[in-house]
This record gives sequence, C-alpha cells and structure tokens, in this order.
Amino acid sequence: MPVLDNAHALVVGIANYQHVTSLPASVLRDSMDVYKTLTDPQACAYDREHVTLLQDGKATGAALRAALASLAQKTDGNSIVTIYLSSHGGRIEE
Repeated sequence: MPVLDNAHALVVGIANYQHVTSLPASVLRDSMDVYKTLTDPQACAYDREHVTLLQDGKATGAALRAALASLAQKTDGNSIVTIYLSSHGGRIEE
C-alpha cells in the first residue's frame, strides 16, 4: 500500500496524572498500538512524519494545542485527519 500523503493524525495517551488517579498502563499501550497501526504500510499507511504521538508528560495542554494548530495548518478539506485520545477526563475548578 502506498503511503498516504494527505493523511494526518494526533494520537494521545495519558495514564499518569498529577492530581487525578492514574489509569492502567494499557492506556499507553492502546495509544502506541493506534500509532503503529496508522503508520504501518500494510494497514493505514500514514506517513510517520504526519502522525504525532503524545503520551503522559509530553501531552501537556500547550503540546496538545500546538499539535492541533499544526494539524489545522497542514490539512485542508481533502485531508484525512484522525484524532485518537486514550485517557479520562475531569473537571478542575479555576
């Protein structure tokens, strides 16, 4: 399968938090499995340069905003865009 030139993805896995109960390590394995599947030439064939993987400490608010902004700049109406998030949410009162 040829590499898909106009396919882009953001894959995020967060299992370990500062102020919220940690999730099992399977969360990180799941996000890595999605990354590997997207970039596998025999599966999805996304160009590795077009897939961003952010896990745990690298998945900061600033890094997520930057990755989403990068997706917006690199893609157009004909692009294939995949966003995968494995984590859990919570509410922080400010």
